[in-house]
Amino acid sequence: MKNVFTIAEIVALAEKAATQAYSEVKEELGVDAAAVAAATAFRVNLPALTSPAAVQAYLATLIRGIELGFLSHRETRLLVATARTWIAAYHAGQAARAVAQ
Repeated sequence: MKNVFTIAEIVALAEKAATQAYSEVKEELGVDAAAVAAATAFRVNLPALTSPAAVQAYLATLIRGIELGFLSHRETRLLVATARTWIAAYHAGQAARAVAQ
């Protein structure tokens, strides 16, 4: 059986990664470097766009990243555009399969 995470759990995983990175880097390199490490860890832990449900989790994680200050306006626009492209490709694939049947 596959592990299935809720959207809240996926968002929490990205937050946890950011918190851990911040804590680890703060001791050695200071607050500024820790903030960069936290933002990077958060971005690395964005869910992969693999299904419509994953897109929901991805968008929820983006929103939390904005709230926490990990994502800039420009970066968010690009990441949302990525999700929109994935959704369009997914629907095109579904339509092509329906026509092929």
